[in-house]
Amino acid sequence: RCHEGYMHHYEQNAMVPCPHCLGPHRRALKIERARLPVDAKGKTIQTYKLSPVFKKLTAQVRRWADTQKKEKCPLIYGPPGTGKSHFAYAMAHQLLWSDFRVRYATHSSLLDLEKATWNDKKAESPLRNLLRNVDVLILDEVGGVGGGYGEVSSWQKRTTSEMLDSIYRQWSAGELYVLMVSNVQLHIFMKTYNQAIQSRLREMIEPVLVKGDDRRQA
Repeated sequence: RCHEGYMHHYEQNAMVPCPHCLGPHRRALKIERARLPVDAKGKTIQTYKLSPVFKKLTAQVRRWADTQKKEKCPLIYGPPGTGKSHFAYAMAHQLLWSDFRVRYATHSSLLDLEKATWNDKKAESPLRNLLRNVDVLILDEVGGVGGGYGEVSSWQKRTTSEMLDSIYRQWSAGELYVLMVSNVQLHIFMKTYNQAIQSRLREMIEPVLVKGDDRRQA
């Protein structure tokens, strides 16, 4: 429809984007900007055997996608290997297909990226860019990989608190939906931060415990 598939065509003596080519191109850019990990490839709702708790969560995310009204966001927690990250990948693919701007990140990777900017005064903070032009944030491995929280430094507490506060403010304004995934027991994660952050989290999140055997060992 646009002369042998070119990205632009002439309209009233001007070059304009072709809507038939630009749609898939924009979706491809959104998928790239989501920064999903390599192991997220092919992990969709169609390839995932949903347990009752994940069926309920799927309906909850779809309801938000349909209405886009501010509501509590799930914090999915439980032992490793119970399918939490797989579910998050599946939701990311579904939301991207529905044309939402999705951003995936892990807690530890954000802290590592932040540290990497310390010696570069011109580098912009990755945490400041985290929520820019984003409709849905998927924050995985909250509290550390495998649930091993260990010693949390004052810098980690302060930086994570600032990140959670930014997430809360954007969610509170009705501009963000958040899906958090953690292997850390909820009470351990919550008590790490001050009462102000705990209060914001209680208002923003709906804890969802996922039980079960380690699927990776099956």
